[in-house]
Amino acid sequence: MKRAFVLAGGGSKGAYEIGFYKAIQELGIQPDIVTGTSIGALIGCMIAQNDYEEAVRLWENMDITQVMNNGISVSMNIDSLVTQRNRVVPFFKQFIHDKGADITPLKEMIIRLSDQERLLASPIDFGLVTVEYPSLKPVQITKHEMAPDTLKDYLIASASCYPAFPAHVMDGKEYVDGGYYDNLPVRLAMKMGADELVLVDLNHKKIIHEEYLHRPNIKYIIPSQDLGNFLDFDRENLDRRIQLGYLDTMKAFNAYDGFVYTYIQRRTDAAAIRFYNLILDIEAELNDGMIRKKVKVFNPQPLTDVLRNYTRKQALAIKDYDHAAMEICAQILDIDVTPIYEIKELRKLIRSEFLKQRSNTDEIVEGMRNKNLSTVKMLLNSLNSKQILSLIVSQIMKSETYLFEPRSFFPLIDKEYVAALYLANMK
Repeated sequence: MKRAFVLAGGGSKGAYEIGFYKAIQELGIQPDIVTGTSIGALIGCMIAQNDYEEAVRLWENMDITQVMNNGISVSMNIDSLVTQRNRVVPFFKQFIHDKGADITPLKEMIIRLSDQERLLASPIDFGLVTVEYPSLKPVQITKHEMAPDTLKDYLIASASCYPAFPAHVMDGKEYVDGGYYDNLPVRLAMKMGADELVLVDLNHKKIIHEEYLHRPNIKYIIPSQDLGNFLDFDRENLDRRIQLGYLDTMKAFNAYDGFVYTYIQRRTDAAAIRFYNLILDIEAELNDGMIRKKVKVFNPQPLTDVLRNYTRKQALAIKDYDHAAMEICAQILDIDVTPIYEIKELRKLIRSEFLKQRSNTDEIVEGMRNKNLSTVKMLLNSLNSKQILSLIVSQIMKSETYLFEPRSFFPLIDKEYVAALYLANMK
């Protein structure tokens, strides 16, 4: 079996792939083939060259000045531009003049980090993707197909995210980012002989190659959190991406449990079995109600589907029901996703954070008293997830005046309802 690592492009989101690199080093997992696009090609090249320490050191000290001259680090937040207002005017003047950002520092970095002779001598095969411009003809090339002293050019070409970055000229032709053809070059890895694949995507919601999800011999690592903007080089955000890449990879290889959160593996305990049986009971009761009402089409597993969608798993183990509901609670309560938890520790933290904000429930209850269903729905739409969670728990436990049946509003408050069931039955 030949194992390939396939690394996606995504600018500063490549920090996530350094977290992946840290994890596979710790796990002792080695590839036979590495393919990549854009920043994935550069990191892939460093993996093939066995430059682990250099790669980690690079990203632990990375900032916008190592990518472009007069560059601005752009998050999705307007404040990021305000704090860099002294750079904005010079950046756009240079941008217009050069038909893209001045990426001289990036080119110098690639020249410094790439070593074609060492890459050729490595037992790990390597390939990347770039695209001819303006024809948009894809170029998929392996290390053995590259002419001497062209590795740096292909890496620069693959990372030339046009029009943000200017096209790269090679032998009189212009080339742009390989993402215009394939931002996660799986089929290139297959053509190179891979029959076992580890794919590292950099998109949290819009998965690049859904066709490769849940396939034999393919491990698809997807960010458990949104990684933000590809030109966001804020140090705190880079560190967060590295940590997420590390944790998601460790979970993918079953070194830890968890989906968005991470915790030390434990056997399925009594609490997990109890919550699983609760879900079965409620879904059976819902189905019975639908049958008695002679509803012809209905979802027989509405709660399970919420948990399945959260986990991105086709089938759930017993402990997955408990863990997914626990994590939904934790996310609603804004509990940090980056530590490695003990299960008991995370449960205790959820309970304490929930109790802190329960004092707001009394006012909400008064606002809903004696209201009809349409008014209750309107009021629910005006609440945030924490308030809805607290309200539903109070109704499930009958700790407040009974206002409404939460199941009646399930599509509107599905995650909050599942989380409330978890909290209400926490021992």
